[in-house]
Order: sequence, then C-alpha cells, then structure tokens
Amino acid sequence: RDPSPAPGSDRQPELIVMVLVPRVKTTVPRLPPDFVPRADLCADLDAGAAADIALVCAPAGYGKTLLLAHWARTSTAVDTSWVDIDRGDNDPLRLWSAVVAAVTSYPSAPSPDPLLDSMARRQAAHSDFIAEFAAGLQDLGKPIRLVLDDMQELVDPRALESLRTFIRVKPTTVRLVLVSRL
Repeated sequence: RDPSPAPGSDRQPELIVMVLVPRVKTTVPRLPPDFVPRADLCADLDAGAAADIALVCAPAGYGKTLLLAHWARTSTAVDTSWVDIDRGDNDPLRLWSAVVAAVTSYPSAPSPDPLLDSMARRQAAHSDFIAEFAAGLQDLGKPIRLVLDDMQELVDPRALESLRTFIRVKPTTVRLVLVSRL
C-alpha cells in the first residue's frame, strides 16, 4: 500500500514504523549444564498455570529465569512466548514489538501478518492496538503462556499503562507470567 497522500489531499503521509527485535530477546534461555531441576517449584507453577496472571518475584541471583526456562522447556501442554525485558522496553513501541515477535515465533502460531499490520498502523501504546492485539491472541484458539522476564526494568508510565491496558483486555487464551526482582 502507498503511504503517501493523494495529490491535493490535506491528509498527512502515514508513517509506518517497525522495530527489529533480536531473536535472543524472545527466546527461552538455555539451561547451563550444571542446572539443578526444581521439580517441586515446577509443580507449583503447573498448579498455578490456570491463573490468568502469575508473578514470580525473588532477589537477584535466586534462579527465577532458569526455573521458568526449565518449566517452559519441559511443560509441553502450552506454548511459551518469552520476552526478556530491558530498559529500552520503556518505549512502548519497542516493548510491544518484542511481545508480538515473541508470540508469533512459536511453531503453532498463525501468520504474524495481521498482528504486525496492526502494529504498523497504530502507535504501540495506543489502546486500540492493544485491543486488536488481544483479539488476535484470542483467535489463536490455543492457550499460550507469555513470560515477561525482568519486569523491574519497566518504569516508564507509558509502558506500564500499555501493560495495564493489556491486562484489562487480555484474552482467556493467554497466561501471563511476570518475573521481577524484589
């Protein structure tokens, strides 16, 4: 589609912005060779898996990321989409670009085109985008687990408000797992 306005039109050209997301940001972390599985904690996570939102919170170095990576790799009932949050994700466009990239990267996901087209047409922080994205996730027909690791890095009010909006409209097919330091 041509983003430029028709000759003589007062309409401004449409700017389409896409953010490239490094694959490492949306990949479930690898487990080190000396990783010690915590079956009891994975069982607790499985028991709470039916919850709409789960919070895993502990001090730095306590193994939150590795526990969840192990759980994601061994719990095959639900596909896991992973986003490693960093300070740059305080820009809502970057944050939601990463979430869309994570959700559309697993094998049973549908073509990412509708979700990416929606993002290209709207500001990522805009509640209409969040609602369209949530509707697209509802249409997946299969539950997914969305892990947002290092949530303590999100401090910008715009990024936090976009996440609050997503939580309000989050479809029943999405289990949100928020991981943060104390």
